[in-house]
Amino acid sequence: MSDAENQILATLAAAVHDIAAGRKIRSMVQRQMRAHMTEVMDAAHARTGPILSGIARAVRASAERVILADLPPGLGSRAAAAVHGVPLARTWRALPPLLRTAGFNVIAAADDEFTAASAQIRDIPPQNRLPAVQQTLNAAAEPGLPAFTDGARTWPLPSWAQMAVRTAASRLHLNLYLQAIAPQGFDLVVVYGLTGMPPCSKCRPWLGAVLSISGNAAAGAAVAAVTADGISHQATVAGTVDGAIAAGLFHPQCRHGMVPFTDGASFLPMTGTAPDLNPPDGSDEQRYALEQEIRAVQRAIRTGRRMAAVAVTPKAHGDAQRNLALLGRRLASLTGHTPPGSAF
Repeated sequence: MSDAENQILATLAAAVHDIAAGRKIRSMVQRQMRAHMTEVMDAAHARTGPILSGIARAVRASAERVILADLPPGLGSRAAAAVHGVPLARTWRALPPLLRTAGFNVIAAADDEFTAASAQIRDIPPQNRLPAVQQTLNAAAEPGLPAFTDGARTWPLPSWAQMAVRTAASRLHLNLYLQAIAPQGFDLVVVYGLTGMPPCSKCRPWLGAVLSISGNAAAGAAVAAVTADGISHQATVAGTVDGAIAAGLFHPQCRHGMVPFTDGASFLPMTGTAPDLNPPDGSDEQRYALEQEIRAVQRAIRTGRRMAAVAVTPKAHGDAQRNLALLGRRLASLTGHTPPGSAF
């Protein structure tokens, strides 16, 4: 989706530049621009289908591996085999039309930018138009063309697509996990952090909590389980999985998971942290800080590529390329290599 956004911006820049130079009639330029943008987005959506199918297969395989690791031998193999019979979650099936809608929101935003820039150009002397056009295009490209608005936040297409796919994949994994273990007689689960990082305010109340998948175990009920190494745990059911999700658990980009609360489990993270996810040397915090820095540089690179896409003056082009080179070197220093662009 990042490449598609950049192509949309480049098309917008070329169209506005043609109007500023007086080369073509505005209505003709706008029609051609809209047609090309539609072709770009159609091609992007055609590529998206196979990518999403591959992600779904990987999520199924991951759910199977996690179940085998979480459940006692024998019981886990039956539940893991059941993963392949669980239908894809509704949130996952809804992704393609959501991505298509977001893509065409970007086209509509580009069309609005073209209309506004064309009106502005009429009031600027020809010799001053190009710098003014560049300034207008930069203002549109820096934040990205809006694909989706969530409350007060407006998302550009690549950021929203990545967030939507990550969230849907996480929910798909959770759905496969729960739908596979519940028929095997597992109803209680414990919530825990997948990293040693402090939880957010939405997840904190649920860490180490025992939840019921079906709701058959009432909140407040006393329960007990013994792990494979003979450690006994007593707990009180805190509520249902659905209720916890409704209260904010497993929000977009959530870093938490769950394990069955059952006799013979390999571990029961009643403290909210798995035994090997809280290293004493602070390495989790260091990894988190590095991850955040890498993501910040990646966001800056996406912005830089948008600025390069709308560069219509030699100075703007040179500035954009120098900035991208600096950011690329910074990313390489953080990761050890410069990874290829994201599929989304």
